Amino acid sequence: MTLKTETVSDIYQTVHGILSAGFFWFDQDDPLVVECGVPQVRVFYVSTRASPGSGDTTFLDCRLNFDSREMWVGSIQVAASYRRQGLGQQLVQTAEDIAHAMEIGVVNVFPLTCSEHFWLKMGYTPRPRTARVLWKHPNDRVGVTAMNSIGRCPKAEISR
Repeated sequence: MTLKTETVSDIYQTVHGILSAGFFWFDQDDPLVVECGVPQVRVFYVSTRASPGSGDTTFLDCRLNFDSREMWVGSIQVAASYRRQGLGQQLVQTAEDIAHAMEIGVVNVFPLTCSEHFWLKMGYTPRPRTARVLWKHPNDRVGVTAMNSIGRCPKAEISR
């Protein structure tokens, strides 16, 4: 998927397309918020099918920084009743796909101690000169092609 313009709507459509194409648990009615304030974009997605409604929610929350060309995965959470079904791996792959589509060069995470093993298993490695940050280049997987750069975006918000 290649972005041709620099609008929040284009980013929203790109993220929506990646979710609908690659996230098995995706539902068209899932909450998806894309907030943009140059040079950063926040993507927040909640999977309603994998959230039992008891306050135990499955979601992805990440920030893309177009100045540094890095993504920070703020949080990936899988509801307890849906764990060990590959949902967390799908959410990480989705975050990496979003980073790749936006030509973000590095995906970072500051994991909780209890989730470090998960991130290491997903191919993340300790970032040089940091104590706890793990990172991965989104091109560190098979079948990746270069995308056009999105550059900047206006301050705005789209949600549904």
